[in-house]
Parts: sequence; C-alpha cells; structure tokens
Amino acid sequence: MYEDSQSAALREVEEETGIKALITHQEPILTYHTYTQAGKPIMKKTYWYQMACLDESQSRPQIEEDISEVVWVKNQDIEMPLSQTFASIRWVLQKKI
Repeated sequence: MYEDSQSAALREVEEETGIKALITHQEPILTYHTYTQAGKPIMKKTYWYQMACLDESQSRPQIEEDISEVVWVKNQDIEMPLSQTFASIRWVLQKKI
C-alpha cells in the first residue's frame, strides 16, 4: 500500500511524539542524508512540512527511536537545542516556508 509523503509525515510525528498535527503548508522542504544498513550505504530523502499541533494530550517520546523527551521550545530559547541537533535539521528550521 502506497503512503503519500504528507500522510507519512503526520504518522511519523504522531508515532515519535504522540502529537496529532495538521499540515499548514503543502510544499515540503526536502533533505537527504546517508546511513549504513547491512554494510550498504543508503541515501534517504526526507520531506519536512510545516504543521500545527491539534492535540498534545498524549505526547510521549518514542524510546525505540532514541527519542528521550518531547518538549515545546519558545523561539527566543531555540539556540541551545539547535546547537545540539543535526545540521540538516537546523537548516530546515531556519528556512522560511
């Protein structure tokens, strides 16, 4: 069964954080990164969408994906968390959609 990128993004957000969201901007930002699986290099394309939170009452981190905490950060407090994340994620967050 085929899952479009918007449905996959919403599902991933809910699986990884417990937060139900709504896509507010239909055009995604794309990133690419590589990883190794079974000794082979894999190129992964990721679609990032701007979203609004619909329900955070069931928020919880998906420990199996090495997510340890789900928190909201104010714009003025974003520098420290950004300094501790992947460059591609910093790039996405700094883009204007």
